[in-house]
Amino acid sequence: MANITEKIERQITALEGKIDALSGNYLTNTWKRQREQQERDRKKEMYHSQIQVLQFLKQKSETDTLTLLEQNLTVAAFYEDMRCFSASKKYCKDNPYCKFQYPKPDDVRTKRLQKAGITDTDELAAAVECFDTLLQSAVIPPDPNAIRLRDMLYRAKMYQKGDIQFTPPELAKELVALAGVRKDSRVLEPEAGIGNIADVAKEVTDHVDCIERMTDFCEILKLKKHNVIGNDLLTAETAPIYDAVVMNPPFSEECEHIKRAFDFLRPGGSLVAVCSSSIQWKSTRKYEQFRDWLSEHTHSIDECGAKFEMTGVHTVVLVVDKAA
Repeated sequence: MANITEKIERQITALEGKIDALSGNYLTNTWKRQREQQERDRKKEMYHSQIQVLQFLKQKSETDTLTLLEQNLTVAAFYEDMRCFSASKKYCKDNPYCKFQYPKPDDVRTKRLQKAGITDTDELAAAVECFDTLLQSAVIPPDPNAIRLRDMLYRAKMYQKGDIQFTPPELAKELVALAGVRKDSRVLEPEAGIGNIADVAKEVTDHVDCIERMTDFCEILKLKKHNVIGNDLLTAETAPIYDAVVMNPPFSEECEHIKRAFDFLRPGGSLVAVCSSSIQWKSTRKYEQFRDWLSEHTHSIDECGAKFEMTGVHTVVLVVDKAA
């Protein structure tokens, strides 16, 4: 069985390589790109299932003899044949106008079936039943919540315009680091969106709360297991209990949102926000009053190197400390 084991290991390595090739950081900000991503996800799920079957067969081969069907399933082309025959058999069962049949003699699949000892429609139907039983034993079904979360995240990207701009993951890491978040820190992400900042903060501390207005985004946050404490920063009851407030406010209302979020900080805490560079130079009354407010607190403003997916607005990172 050493040869079978080596063959299975090579197959698993090849499939893992295919999964890696499909797991790049692809843009999904148009419907066309989302369809392309959905196809990549479908292929990855298919390869993950195949890997689980191969691992199951490898484990069995170490203590028992594989059947002729199982031996042939270690061949990628034959495995794909059986996967397609299984889907075809299910379709024909539900469709009275379709009849499940053995492929024609000149079909390239026929030779592979004969090599596995499958020579007619009845034997093929029996082999498909064995294949389906093997899948049930070997493959762990994907988490429906994880699939829903993935699909909702794709759809959420189509909301991005105007004030809705999701924080790039690399920028979220920078913001959380600037906030000095530690294991025992209490962190708030107001206007959490899909929780990119909260995701990073939760890698450091379990004490992360979110505020989010949009219903779909709230569901995404809950699927991510984030604690949503309200749906509107400007009307939420303030409680100065957080060690860090990390935020990406709507740029059209950034002044009032940042000042409001500051009220959630405990003395000695820090607010970190990505905002437009308008806070430095815009001469409207709102921005002038905001700069006056900033002058009353220890703060810093630095250039933001990260790029937002759907906006060309020049951004900066603001850090405001609350006096102890």
